Amino acid sequence: MVEKVLVSACLLGRPVRYDGGAKPVGDEVVERWRGEGRVVVFCPEVSGGLPVPRPAAEIVGGDGADVLDGVARVLTERGGGCQPALCSRGSSCAGGRPGSRGSYGVVERVQSVLRVASCL
Repeated sequence: MVEKVLVSACLLGRPVRYDGGAKPVGDEVVERWRGEGRVVVFCPEVSGGLPVPRPAAEIVGGDGADVLDGVARVLTERGGGCQPALCSRGSSCAGGRPGSRGSYGVVERVQSVLRVASCL
């Protein structure tokens, strides 16, 4: 079985960025992976329910892990923002504790990031 590679949709030329554009990489490795059928196209913002176009946003005060831990914030260009709606032993997580980096598995972190994206 061929190992799959998750690649952001905008990097493959799909117009899903905040401004309705794309940012294709045109990289030989990515093109080889596409030819081998390894690429899985994914846009976390669109998958989280955000529209295209949407307000530009950035992480302030840290990185993505810090947002999940409640240390950093995601702010839009309009000044709005949100914190992730983290779960605690709910049906959408594996029983991790909010605020603990080591408590979330990959799926739980992705779900939490999508919750951040969907509240912008």
